[in-house]
Amino acid sequence: MDEVDKKIVSILQEDGRASLSSIGKELGMSHVAIRKRLKNLSEKLVKVSTQNILVSDLPL
Repeated sequence: MDEVDKKIVSILQEDGRASLSSIGKELGMSHVAIRKRLKNLSEKLVKVSTQNILVSDLPL
């Protein structure tokens, strides 16, 4: 996670309903770039979350 990603997360922590356009304007980026970064962050979060699940812990 680079500084731009951290700023995006910070903005969303303050206002979870902030639009991609408003985030982009604040950071001097396009809404498309913000969407790509959020998608990448989301995918990383899913990977981290699933890596911490042990099959032996699942109620099978």
